Amino acid sequence: MRCPNCGYENEMSSQFCGNCGAPLPPPEKKKSKAPLIIVIAVLVAVLLAGVIGFVAYNRISEKKEEELRQEQLEAEREQEEQEEKERQEQEEKEQEEARKAQEEREAKENWTAYRISQPATLEDSYKLTVNNASATSVIDQEGHDNSPAMMLDGNLETSWQEGVDGSGIGEQVTFYLDRVYEVNYLAFNLGNWRTDDYYRQNNRPETLKITMNGRETLGGVPDEKTKQWVAVEEGCDTSQITITIEGVYRGSSDVWNDTCIAEVEIYGEDAD
Repeated sequence: MRCPNCGYENEMSSQFCGNCGAPLPPPEKKKSKAPLIIVIAVLVAVLLAGVIGFVAYNRISEKKEEELRQEQLEAEREQEEQEEKERQEQEEKEQEEARKAQEEREAKENWTAYRISQPATLEDSYKLTVNNASATSVIDQEGHDNSPAMMLDGNLETSWQEGVDGSGIGEQVTFYLDRVYEVNYLAFNLGNWRTDDYYRQNNRPETLKITMNGRETLGGVPDEKTKQWVAVEEGCDTSQITITIEGVYRGSSDVWNDTCIAEVEIYGEDAD
């Protein structure tokens, strides 16, 4: 330690100068490094905690993201399964509808007809519009119109009368509807209904063949002066109907041998 009075270098533990005897100042205490170390330790701890927290946060975030991704994948998978289920159900529904439609078409193509008494109700059927009618023959009588149009005029005193030699077996009339309908019923006033005498003296159809949509059916009718009804089972989609005389009840006249039909009505509904 240097003496402040004479400049003599003394030992650090000396209290007085060994040269001049002057008192020496106490030695300076070294500053402690503990606070700095504490500060550094705190900073390191804070930094380490931050690093650990950052890593933990990232791991938690990654885990949540993975969970969300898995949930999204599961939701997408469930949606795909639901869409596939709905698609299959729709296909099955369409196939079932197509099968039923095919069965209905086949039923209408393979229709059958049978005679019935006058129905209490026609349900959804209504009288169909006939645009025109034609016949394979018409008797020519002066002062009388015996054309097939007479079967559609709503007048029982007029009638179609075939015009071939003999009883008219094989003669036909064809009705042309204004469009395709589902035909469900036919109604006939067979014979000449002008008077009871005309009815008895002229031939009346006994057996009729009905042709629709390329298929035909044959049926007999009683010899009665009443409206005869025929039901078409399952209906038939058509715009054209042909009636053929296959058998007759012979009239009482020795002069007339023609077969007559007074009125024909066709009932049905709109085709699908």
